Amino acid sequence: MKKTTQAYLPQELLFEIFKRLPLKSLLRIRSVSKSWRSLISNPQFITLHRDYNNNNTHMLANVNGAVHWIAHNPTKIGGFRSLIVAFDLNDEVFKEMRLPNELAQEYPVAMSIAACGELLSLFHYYQSSSSNRGCSVWVMEKYGIDHSWTKLFNIELLQGVDLVLGSRKNGEFLVVTKDEKLVSYDPDDEQFKDLGICRTCSFVLRACSLYVSPYIESLILVDSSNGGLGNDSAPDLLGEDDSEIKDRQ
Repeated sequence: MKKTTQAYLPQELLFEIFKRLPLKSLLRIRSVSKSWRSLISNPQFITLHRDYNNNNTHMLANVNGAVHWIAHNPTKIGGFRSLIVAFDLNDEVFKEMRLPNELAQEYPVAMSIAACGELLSLFHYYQSSSSNRGCSVWVMEKYGIDHSWTKLFNIELLQGVDLVLGSRKNGEFLVVTKDEKLVSYDPDDEQFKDLGICRTCSFVLRACSLYVSPYIESLILVDSSNGGLGNDSAPDLLGEDDSEIKDRQ
């Protein structure tokens, strides 16, 4: 794992990093410094954080005290190598983590990342032999050890796989099919259950949206006079509720 330190991070860069963090991490790092506390309490940042996380829930993962996302590094010969970038919230250090060798030359848009339990997980989308899109599921069994990436299984459905949203407590995976349906896939018996929820698409916005999360994370308090998290209050906003499936246009 390669580390890159930086003595000073400008506010614009902190905005870009912090907007990717889950609410639990933001509440914890508010005590790091007065400047971080002020930034996180900024109404402009609160709105930015809410909008970003509503639209990019499958693009990042928070594991082992760091937030992770998939990026690519151009090479001198004009190609590229995809990798995972992590920002450690404790050390304030950027890290680069290698993908499995089989996926290093794949475009980032062909992959998504998530936390499955306490493991960093990777989903790679490919065209299967049946002309439908499938997905391979990988996990990093030992955090930070590049060669510990292990391929668990493939998900291939007759309807095709459009997106894997994440895993459930029972070990099943929530999958959006190509016909916009949400199903729960059991990797043990390779069966799926239709959950009766369809993804809604907006042809005006040219976007479709369906995501899953334990709760909607936001710094906005419904009983706050200024609509945001005040500097003198840090209420317990963190529950352990079961996952809620959100369908929004």
